[in-house]
Amino acid sequence: MSLLGNILSLVQVEKLVTSRRFLRYLDELILYDNMWDDGNSLGPKEVHNYLTRVMYNRRNKFNPLWNSLVLGGVKNGQKYLGMVSMIGVHFEDNHVATGFGNHLARPILRDEWHENLSFEDGVKLLEKCMRVLLYRDRSAVNKLQIAKITEEGVTISQPYALKTFWNFAAFQNPTVGAEGSWRDDAVVPEDLGLRQLGATASSLLRSEPC
Repeated sequence: MSLLGNILSLVQVEKLVTSRRFLRYLDELILYDNMWDDGNSLGPKEVHNYLTRVMYNRRNKFNPLWNSLVLGGVKNGQKYLGMVSMIGVHFEDNHVATGFGNHLARPILRDEWHENLSFEDGVKLLEKCMRVLLYRDRSAVNKLQIAKITEEGVTISQPYALKTFWNFAAFQNPTVGAEGSWRDDAVVPEDLGLRQLGATASSLLRSEPC
């Protein structure tokens, strides 16, 4: 998570090397914009459009940058939040996500987000989404940062760990009720298993080499 100017926040995921490349692109873009000194400055929408063109251009060269980007900002009282994928697919909305967040977090956001949500309630909602994603992939890091974007600037919290609960019954024995041969409690009659094994071995011995 990085600051761009004084009103933008950018999140990079998936690949660290290309994340650094994006930071260099954006530093050059902001520097070039400031050099004009004409009283105008790039806003979040313009930067988002720029990132979209970068991603789509690399996709057309069959050499995409393996990142998904989320960009937010405020300019002239207008809030902006958008994302762009590694192949240039982009959109803006009241809430966005990347990766599995598009499938698991955005349904929660659609149900519980509303225009008058307070900052504290918004943080709780984001933590709920991140907790669901962590339960989906428990090998992921359980730490996150929260960015608050206003016209006065951007504040980014220090990383902190999510509070989780791993004693759900489904976590203790995930194979209970599962269908198929991978169940821990599945029982195969011994004679049936031996007959099937013998038939398989016989067919392998009779098979002709290719």
